[in-house]
Amino acid sequence: MRVTYPEIQGLVQDIATQMRDTEQYHRNLQAIAVPILTGSLFFAADLLRAMGWRGTIQPVIASSYIGTNQQEEVSILSPVPIIPDDSQVLIIDTVIDSGKTMRKVVSALEDNALGEDVEFAAAILFDKCAHKGLSDVTLYTGTEVDADKFLVGYGLDVNGHGRGTNTIIDYKKGDASGHIDRD
Repeated sequence: MRVTYPEIQGLVQDIATQMRDTEQYHRNLQAIAVPILTGSLFFAADLLRAMGWRGTIQPVIASSYIGTNQQEEVSILSPVPIIPDDSQVLIIDTVIDSGKTMRKVVSALEDNALGEDVEFAAAILFDKCAHKGLSDVTLYTGTEVDADKFLVGYGLDVNGHGRGTNTIIDYKKGDASGHIDRD
């Protein structure tokens, strides 16, 4: 599997269009974008520009992988923003696997909400469809991918490598060299 930069940008535009057609996030100065870093760095920047984002941006750093191994617990490594009552929160992540990271971030944001009238949505570039327990979050996805794919590039890494490429590949878990081809 290889997804080129023009293909990625097409998916980004699709998500931006879905959200512009159904939500008011892009016009709402009170909306809060919460990119999950570091993996969503490039996707979040491209998506927010495509949407004409006017709200604030409050990233959260979370970690759920060591190398290619998903960990039992998700770690949030940065402060979680305070969410004012009556807010629209857009969580941005490049890939959703099991949904553990998304659930952990939503829970942390709910804990930091100053009221109960907070609306959550998530923009996801690649959906592995293995997630459960996110019924309270509206998902906007670019495309589905097989759950066994380990994607690298465009912000996604393996052992710190491959993040800066402008294509996404299915990293072969058997390749222990850590070598990622740059386009």
